[in-house]
Amino acid sequence: MFGLSPRSGFGDWVLSTVTLNRAGAVLGPGHELNFNYMAPRCPGLIPPPGTLPSQGNLARCVEKLGLHTQITYQPGSRFWAFQGIESAIFVALAAVLVGITVWAVKGRIA
Repeated sequence: MFGLSPRSGFGDWVLSTVTLNRAGAVLGPGHELNFNYMAPRCPGLIPPPGTLPSQGNLARCVEKLGLHTQITYQPGSRFWAFQGIESAIFVALAAVLVGITVWAVKGRIA
C-alpha cells in the first residue's frame, strides 16, 4: 500500500508523489505519509517498540483520516515522443551553432 508507486511497473516516469489529507492539503515536511502525523489522530496505531503497525490498523487510520496519494507522472507510452522532441532540439541547436561558426570563420578569412 505504501511501497512503490502503483505506476512504477508500467515504465512511467513518476514526477512526484504526495500524500494529501481529506481537505487536499499536502502532509509532512517531505510531502510523505508519516507516523508523526497519524499517531495522535489514530489511538492504538503505534504498536509496542520494535514492531510495525498491522496493515489493518494502518488501513483503518488512513481511511479515518481520509488520506490519499496523488501521483504526477508521464506515461511510458510518451517515451519516444520525448526522445524525438529532445533530439530535434539538440539537432536544431547544433545546426545554429554550425551556422554561427561558418559565418564567423568566413568573416575572419575575408
